[in-house]
Amino acid sequence: MTKIIIASHHKLADGLKDTLNYILPSSPDIISMPMYLDNEPIDKKVESALKNINENEKVIVFTDMLGGSVNQEFSKYANEQIHVITGVNLPILLTIALVAQNGDVSVDQIKEAITESRNQLLYVNEIIFSQEMDDLDE
Repeated sequence: MTKIIIASHHKLADGLKDTLNYILPSSPDIISMPMYLDNEPIDKKVESALKNINENEKVIVFTDMLGGSVNQEFSKYANEQIHVITGVNLPILLTIALVAQNGDVSVDQIKEAITESRNQLLYVNEIIFSQEMDDLDE
């Protein structure tokens, strides 16, 4: 079984989870962890979230920013069972959630999902301009 945790500064995690649940209502159990909304130390929140994982579970943690405090804290726990991915976006969440519905998510599937989500980060103005130039050339 694969658990998914979305962790972020402030409420980004809640918004991503809500949107993912809208698009994929039957998504696996997803935990949203917005940080810095109260005075509870981040290390205690992370420790609490990860303490009840059994040895048969895989956990994929999505964080918002590489080098940010949320990512740094979860990275302390990264191992063969706990996978930490940073730079979260909706396309990668959707891909991983769909794969997780069908069973465990492999490292290769995680890497492929990262590549696919990177490919969706585009400068749309450039695409539009390129298409307009192609239309003019015809």
